[in-house]
Amino acid sequence: MFSGPVGIILGVVLAVALGVVLVVFLLVPMAKGIAWLAKQLFRFVTGEVGDAFRILGAIITAIFFAFLCVGNLIIGRWSASAHYGRGVSGEFKTMGSALYRIAIGHPARLFCLTSLTEGIENRLPQMMAEAPTSDTPSRRTGQFEGYKIVGSIAAGGSGGKLFVAEPDDVKLAAFARQGIHDAGQVVIKSFSLKDGSSLPQIVRESRSLDAAKKLGLILDHELTSDRFYYVMRYVPGQPLSQVTKQLHA
Repeated sequence: MFSGPVGIILGVVLAVALGVVLVVFLLVPMAKGIAWLAKQLFRFVTGEVGDAFRILGAIITAIFFAFLCVGNLIIGRWSASAHYGRGVSGEFKTMGSALYRIAIGHPARLFCLTSLTEGIENRLPQMMAEAPTSDTPSRRTGQFEGYKIVGSIAAGGSGGKLFVAEPDDVKLAAFARQGIHDAGQVVIKSFSLKDGSSLPQIVRESRSLDAAKKLGLILDHELTSDRFYYVMRYVPGQPLSQVTKQLHA
């Protein structure tokens, strides 16, 4: 065994080496683990508190929107009333999302279980948003003369309702006189004040009609005092948003 100064030097070297190993393989991972845990707890607490305040804010906003909805309904401003009614619905959706995050979302992230909630948070809202509406027009909207409604398509962001329809013999004959022979099924895009569409939406869509007609996209259309709709060819397939998402996946 070494003794004297050589032994002391070797002892110091071994002690330093053991200290370095201890720091690198034990203390550093422990420090990282503590920092990660503190970060997770901070995100959990701030998320829970933030969503609690978000629910409170949504409740207050929904109350104001409800008063505006009722007030406009009383004075006969139907479009404005429907607009504020949609605002109330939006605030309830905000409250529902915040409640979900408080009860499930934030705890799942705290315990690294986000893969279990991925379907609820991502795929379920997308499927619900893309779900078709009612397969038949409401009584307030009325029917579309010359067309038999056979289904519906999920509405986009324009606020209109989309129905799949089959033209009757009279309409098919009218299309044939225009040189249109592939209109066995069509899509009717409808905007009705009675169903919650606003006047600016109807004006915007009617103004864009001329450009679409020049491109040969519009087969038929009708504008009344409270409803506007136009007819296009029906092309079955996936929604454009879903195709785009698959291409960029």
